[in-house]
Amino acid sequence: KSNDELHDRNECLKSQIANEVNILQVPSSSDMPDDDPALWILNEVTRDFICRNGFKQNLDSDFSQSKTQYQYIRQGKFRPHNRYLSKDLFKTTLINGKTCR
Repeated sequence: KSNDELHDRNECLKSQIANEVNILQVPSSSDMPDDDPALWILNEVTRDFICRNGFKQNLDSDFSQSKTQYQYIRQGKFRPHNRYLSKDLFKTTLINGKTCR
């Protein structure tokens, strides 16, 4: 092969490698999963993206809208009782004592 062919092939490989690295660092909007996990297409691209970047958990949301009202009987009367989603449900404590979200 001539030097020009080798140079062209080398430049092509450099371009492919640069594109692959760029895809890993800056995914396009079509590579990123939607905020709603029910709409995710579960494939290697999605799994790889989540492993590298994590996913949005909406922990800054206002959970006051999650109110659910229950009734219980106390002293022979129905009493209302409200329950809300708590941010504490998104936390766990590992065996080593570390708290994670």
